[in-house]
Amino acid sequence: MTNDRFYVIDNELCVDFIIRYENLSGDFSEVSSRIGLDNIDLPHLKSGFRKGYHYSAYYNEQSKSVVADRHSNDIRLFGYRFESE
Repeated sequence: MTNDRFYVIDNELCVDFIIRYENLSGDFSEVSSRIGLDNIDLPHLKSGFRKGYHYSAYYNEQSKSVVADRHSNDIRLFGYRFESE
């Protein structure tokens, strides 16, 4: 199951802003600013946990296909793609 039901209507985004994990700190700061909160530093838990491995090393062709199928809206709406190391 995906979270599409929270931010997609008729295959289009229905929200003003999405916090993207790959830009978590910057996007969180943007939301904080938009709603009038002081800048809050997010904790850095498990930083370096996967140090040395590019995310693509965790996928083979079959798992890429599963991700592409189950998360097609995210891939389409946010321009995601698998990159090589």
